[in-house]
Amino acid sequence: MATQRIYLETTMFNFYFDQQYIKGHLATIAMFEAISRGEYEGYTSEYVVLELKKAQEPKRRDMLNLIDKYAIKSLDLAE
Repeated sequence: MATQRIYLETTMFNFYFDQQYIKGHLATIAMFEAISRGEYEGYTSEYVVLELKKAQEPKRRDMLNLIDKYAIKSLDLAE
């Protein structure tokens, strides 16, 4: 059976660090961890990356680091 693919939009990267909405925060961390275990393939797009780059430091760096940490793949939207 093929691994399910999940598209991660900007909110998912924000929720990873947003402890004010604890349920969303914990669920998001669990989802990223499931991606790291190979239960899902995580994908995002160049548009999400551009949005993340607009955030202020250190949040910008932290959110962008999630892409490498969890091996999130980028969709080629030119196709």
